[in-house]
Amino acid sequence: MNHIGLCRRNLSTVTRFDTKKFVQLLEKGGFSLQQAETAVGIVNKAVNDGISLIAKNLVTKERLNSVAYQQKVDFAKLKGELQTMDKSEFTSLKKDQELLRTNLTNLQNRLKEEITKNLAGLYTNSVSG
Repeated sequence: MNHIGLCRRNLSTVTRFDTKKFVQLLEKGGFSLQQAETAVGIVNKAVNDGISLIAKNLVTKERLNSVAYQQKVDFAKLKGELQTMDKSEFTSLKKDQELLRTNLTNLQNRLKEEITKNLAGLYTNSVSG
């Protein structure tokens, strides 16, 4: 038997009440026997129909556990993908930083060479002049 059927049966037994007692109460309140039985029958059917509708929307514990497990798997996979993306972005940023550092060092060296050439040219011009 599936779990939903079990739930439906359990829910339907919850709604069972002593209809005879309610019929007697309605009769004491002025209802005829036929009116009381009809009213109690209508209420009992409405309650049972409502419970049946709710029970149709229930899921089994196994299905709920399966969905929860799948979500855990999906989140673990997503976490791994995000960590991989973070690592690759970090690696890319590190490479960019190294490239900038290399370019800056090359620029510094060229500036030093230019300054040295210019100073040497000035010194040569001042000595010869």
